[in-house]
Order: sequence, then structure tokens, then C-alpha cells
Amino acid sequence: MAILKIENLGVKYDGKPALNNVSFEVPENRITAIIGPSGCGKSTLLKSINGTIRGERGAEIEGKVYLKGQDTSLIPKEELHRRIGLVFQTPTPFPFSIYKNMVYAPKYYGINDKSQLDQIVEEKLKITGLYDEVRTELGKSAINLSGGQQQRLCIARALTVNPEILLLDEPCSALDVQNTAIIESLLKELKNEYTIVIVTHNIPQAQRLADQVVFLDGGNLVECGDADQLFDHPKIKETRDFLSGVFG
Repeated sequence: MAILKIENLGVKYDGKPALNNVSFEVPENRITAIIGPSGCGKSTLLKSINGTIRGERGAEIEGKVYLKGQDTSLIPKEELHRRIGLVFQTPTPFPFSIYKNMVYAPKYYGINDKSQLDQIVEEKLKITGLYDEVRTELGKSAINLSGGQQQRLCIARALTVNPEILLLDEPCSALDVQNTAIIESLLKELKNEYTIVIVTHNIPQAQRLADQVVFLDGGNLVECGDADQLFDHPKIKETRDFLSGVFG
């Protein structure tokens, strides 16, 4: 069942096309990986899905994105960001304590009960495997965490408002092998509760994680399909060339 439908999506920056007539569906409780060479529109696509692009200077958007059948352009920005979370490539902890990072969004959306906030902090940090590592240091600055811990904190922070979809833009690109393995294991578990869309330049990572793959090139959707099928038997020559390293 599709939770998200992208229909004829086009994006231009100052008149220059970044995405061209992109259409595909995202199945619920699955991991969809978006792959393609640098500059092909992967990050633009993520920002279009959760509406972040709406406020970008010079951006023109055409087409539709539907969340459970609802046109996302009609959903208030704050509500859309709650329902579709976005975690960026570089970890972006706020420059205050771990605890304040974790309660920032719940408080913004109206939760002020201390016991409820404490429960959210513990629950979401446990999901990311971070709670036991920081439980005695919740009052310390999040900036002092390691890169891998910061990325897991950002994922946990995104989960504090129970989004329906979690978007991740190259979440492991700055991490070592050990932390990458931790994040990948986490994402496999999270898809039981959340729908995940991940941008990655790492083809082996996409092969390990994805249920569905979307291949973009030059702002165009070249091929989309079941991950095993696309990796083992791509239908389009351009996809075969990309996966074999001819370009990208």
C-alpha cells in the first residue's frame, strides 16, 4: 500500500530545472532508496516531499505530492514537517543539551508535561540505541557527542513527534564503518513502525537496506522498482551503466 504518491513533480531553481516530471509511489513500512549521480536531484526530491523547498529562494514547484491521498501543498507547513521528518546529511544537533534537543519538537507541538516529555526522551533514545550511552549525560551539550551519536540523536529527535515518514539525506556519508552499521541496523528496525526514504550514494548500502529503489539522473526518474529486481535485472541501459560504474 502506498503512503506517498509523487505525481508529475517538477522543480526549477531560478528557471533552471532540477527535477523533471517525476512520478512514483512510496510503499508504507518499507525502505525506499533514492540513488543517482551527484547533482541529479536526490536532495531536491526529499525537500519537495516534506515541503522544505517551499521556502527556498528561487524555487518553482510543479506537480503534486500526496500523503495518504491528501495534497501536501494544502497541509500547513508545521503539520507537514511533523508528519514527514527530515534528517540531513551532516548531523545538526541544536547547540544545547541532549535533553533540550529531544524535547524541542514535542514542546513546540504543545506537550509540556514533564513526565510525558521524560518518557518521550527515554523511549526515542532507546529506539536509536543511544539511551544507555547518554542517560547520565542528558544535561550535557549535544555538540560534544561523537559524529555517530549526533546522527542517532538527530534521528531520535525526528521521531519525538511520531512522523509517518522519515526522510534521510545521506545519513552515513560522514560516518565510519562501525557507526554506519549501527545506523543501517536501526533503519531496518524502524521500518516496522515508520516509512523510510533514504538518499544514498552508496550502492552497497542501498542493496543492503532498500525494498524499493528510485534511480534519478539529470533530474529525471530513469527507473523505479523492487530493489532485488532493479539491482539484479535493471530494465534501462542507463541504470545498468550507473550500477556498473560507467558513470556517476
